[in-house]
Amino acid sequence: MRFRKVLINVAEKHGVSAAARRYKTNRQYIYRWKRRYDSSWDSLRELSRRPHHHHPNPKYIPKPYEQMTYPCQKIQIDVKYVPAASLVSEAKYQKFYQYTAIDGFSR
Repeated sequence: MRFRKVLINVAEKHGVSAAARRYKTNRQYIYRWKRRYDSSWDSLRELSRRPHHHHPNPKYIPKPYEQMTYPCQKIQIDVKYVPAASLVSEAKYQKFYQYTAIDGFSR
């Protein structure tokens, strides 16, 4: 706080640019403290950087699972690439995919 007080006094006497060069800081820093200073030591105190409030994400509520009433009403399809390391002979040089379909009614 003493440094900020000296900085403000030098800035008022010699100018902000001269004070910034002398104390190796930038002008914005000096202007910020000049604006905040109201001739009391408490106004030169560093303020907390903690947020005033925060909004945590709402709790996750899963959607109810819709029960199927007849076969093939809903089908889940999955596609997986088959890696070349699991293939043999000429099949190593081709791309293979595994398709899986699961009926939502009977699983």
